[in-house]
Amino acid sequence: MKPCYLRVARVVITLAVGVLSSAVAIHSFMVVHDSDRLPVCDAAKNGFESHRFALDICHGRPVEALRHLNEQGQWPFAYSLLQFPFLVAGEWTGLSSFTSASLLSGACFAVIPLLLLSIAFSADCGWRGIFAGALAAGIFLTSPVFRLYALLIMRELPGVALTLSSFMAYSRARRIGSCGAYCLASVVALLLFFLKYNYGLIWIVSVVVVEVAELSVTSRRRLLDWLKGLVLPLGRGSLFTRVRCVGLTIYVGLLVTCGLLWGEFAGTLLYPAFVIGAAMLLYAVFLHGRGLLQWWSGLEGKYRAALALFVAPVWCWNLIPDHSRSFVAALLGRTVQHGKAVGWSVDNLVMLYPRGWVYDYGPPTGVSFLILAGVLFSLVRIPREDGTSRLLWIVSMCGLALAFLHPHREMRFLLTIAPFLILLMAVKVSRWCALLSTSAMGRTAGGAVAAALLLLLIGSGRRSIGVTPLLREAYLNNTVEEVYRPCLPFIMRHVDWDSPVSVVGASNELSKYLIVWYAQQRRAEGVRLDRTPVAQLLRGESASRWERWFYPWVATPVQQVVAVRILPASAEYRRRDYQMLDAWQQGIVNGLCAADNWTVIASQVFREAGVEILILCGSRG
Repeated sequence: MKPCYLRVARVVITLAVGVLSSAVAIHSFMVVHDSDRLPVCDAAKNGFESHRFALDICHGRPVEALRHLNEQGQWPFAYSLLQFPFLVAGEWTGLSSFTSASLLSGACFAVIPLLLLSIAFSADCGWRGIFAGALAAGIFLTSPVFRLYALLIMRELPGVALTLSSFMAYSRARRIGSCGAYCLASVVALLLFFLKYNYGLIWIVSVVVVEVAELSVTSRRRLLDWLKGLVLPLGRGSLFTRVRCVGLTIYVGLLVTCGLLWGEFAGTLLYPAFVIGAAMLLYAVFLHGRGLLQWWSGLEGKYRAALALFVAPVWCWNLIPDHSRSFVAALLGRTVQHGKAVGWSVDNLVMLYPRGWVYDYGPPTGVSFLILAGVLFSLVRIPREDGTSRLLWIVSMCGLALAFLHPHREMRFLLTIAPFLILLMAVKVSRWCALLSTSAMGRTAGGAVAAALLLLLIGSGRRSIGVTPLLREAYLNNTVEEVYRPCLPFIMRHVDWDSPVSVVGASNELSKYLIVWYAQQRRAEGVRLDRTPVAQLLRGESASRWERWFYPWVATPVQQVVAVRILPASAEYRRRDYQMLDAWQQGIVNGLCAADNWTVIASQVFREAGVEILILCGSRG
């Protein structure tokens, strides 16, 4: 039983952090509401898919809703499910979906400090846990990058909230040991996986490492022997066993090689593995149903929960054609572009993330250097005790390893792992301060160090939380410039939105998802974005036979195309990302304009934006 004053302190700290985080989230939302900016490509894709799903549900189109969720392969469907209540609430209050779509990130920002507090309380009892929670929540609230992503329609902050929730559910299940607790942990992990594959992979790898590390020596040896026997033809097995092992070894090697060189090819190779695995399971159930049932009954509750509520749904999802390819493409990100592997960023291999941590993740004072030093010292040695802090260390190391191993590097890739690093550092600092309390002088020194850290954090927080101009400037730099806004009404006037529309030549600023989302907000029926690859438009080809059977509207003979021609004099044309990712589409635009079976029915040059918009109409077989 905890002393009364500790319980009161926890309640007071929790209420104070909750009020402060809610105030910061509301302040962030007002920046979005007052600025009324348009989202760039990735944010527009998230918002468009979520808004389209919300329209389907609100207008009673469940089949269309399921079909649109199924189309979300590379960026899965959980984000649309989480966005739905916020978009409906925005519709009730009269907000545009551009504004209401940012409510999810703001709500996650308000919840995350409370999750940090809860994990810190479970890591340490007494004043150590209270101090660690307050320190971690304070660092999060004063971090510039977290406040920026509270304004954007992105998956990062929902990913942080779900990763922390998965951590809490799993650590609670380990503490309680009940099957129901492991079922809850599996469901939360499944939701995280279907929010973004990368985030789910980091968490699942961490859980596997923890579970394998806790196995006995005998169990670990059995697992290793089983894996060896699965892929290597050891011992005197039958001819079928040897052929199977050699074939599986060659297949795994081919899959890894293709994954490093050609990402989409590796995704295509992965699909047969899911189909064959499902067929083998059905075969085993048909022949050995009773034995399989006995094996299932003998499993521990946590393994049954993981297999039934995580592995089985993920496996079924990948049985749908094209999902395994989307899964591999999502994991590789920009590692593979147009069939060519992107090289490793050797120059940024070591210093990019530490340098970015100081400028992006720490408070805007010298406190960020202290935080970085504390994180590095916390990672030096794995905690000996088996508890929350050990799990924090394993999750942090797995996340850092996967971030450093990925060839494409951005500071936002640390966003989901940064709270765990902050928590680990806060727990270590609180324990270091507690070690000084062996004497009266030590207690005084430990209390002074803790008070100094909190005062530094509060001082930096006063400077960062109220700085609206800096936050607004960062928000404007991550949204579409206002010079592109006049392009959208022009497109809206000249396109017949009752038929499918293709968008060719779009860029990060004026993306196809922004164009169709803008039109979608003005049409209760929604907007049909044609799924035919843009290269097929130039060749005059229609959709594939499978697409014509499954999506009848794809095969319509009359096709409209919104072509965006980026002028060479524009700043967007000179951007490295545009040249690497989108510049190839200008050849498609020029080819469509010169083709005999396509006619330009409207065009206009927007010189301030540096773009020319062309509306084309034509027929194809």
